[in-house]
Amino acid sequence: MVKEVRIGASPETVFGFFTDPEKLTRWLCEEATVDPRPGGVNHQRHLGDEDNPNGPYFMRGTFVEVSPPRRAVFTWGYENEEVGVPPGSSTVEVTLEPNGEGTLLRLVHRDLPEAGRGAHARGWEKMLARLARRAGHHGSESERGDVMRVENVPSVRTEMLIRRPVGEVFQAFVDPEVTTRFWFTESSGELEPGAEVRWEWGMYGASTTVSVKEFEEGSRILVEWDPESPREVEWRFFPGENGTTFVRITETGFEGTGDEIVAQALDSKGGFTIVLAAAKALLEHDVVLTLVADAHPEGFDS
Repeated sequence: MVKEVRIGASPETVFGFFTDPEKLTRWLCEEATVDPRPGGVNHQRHLGDEDNPNGPYFMRGTFVEVSPPRRAVFTWGYENEEVGVPPGSSTVEVTLEPNGEGTLLRLVHRDLPEAGRGAHARGWEKMLARLARRAGHHGSESERGDVMRVENVPSVRTEMLIRRPVGEVFQAFVDPEVTTRFWFTESSGELEPGAEVRWEWGMYGASTTVSVKEFEEGSRILVEWDPESPREVEWRFFPGENGTTFVRITETGFEGTGDEIVAQALDSKGGFTIVLAAAKALLEHDVVLTLVADAHPEGFDS
């Protein structure tokens, strides 16, 4: 299996994303222990995905070749028998070639069993796209030095009291029959445990895929959306006095240069403030304010 991707950073920068545990956890795995020299360990903890949902999964590899900043080779396999790729049974070769002001990355994954090739192909496709974003942004900041730096990537929290019972407010964000009256215009289904749905904003010609990661009836929803630049959104619903509900929405996972992260955070805060205001008007007064549609009306360029 062969995958190639161009990354907007130098080979020196990209190479570190295969040998530095902190950088590995920014694109490939949740935890990493690495000793980047021939015979050194390359151990990773991975969460599940659509192909293997019952994580975590423990990859146990060994570095075979480490030639910075152009080439790294390591074995690849999992302790989890259900994956069907035992430790040491396959090999990953990574080659980095200068390409203009960036790098052409070529990844070859050898000796995968037939049953595991599809899942690994989809996995590498997704992870390498994430690497291109994160290494490219890292390179643009560290190599150019002319953009704003963000030391701590922010999470954005938006809150509002809605004077309706918690069950009704929770259902308003789960059931697209209600949600389409104050937020998006179409949905492929309800939010429920393990669901993957498609939301569309017809007035803007925009859409996104939403994957439900955690679901606690009446109290909490955690999703990941926008697969090309994945972020997590959490809704918390707190019952209050006199049949009221306090809603807290938190978005995390912003990526990019400092300028881009700040812009994303501002958009998130403004967008979810509008959504909560529209939900409040609908649930408390049965008024459809069309706030989302009217936020960026056609003919008024910013």
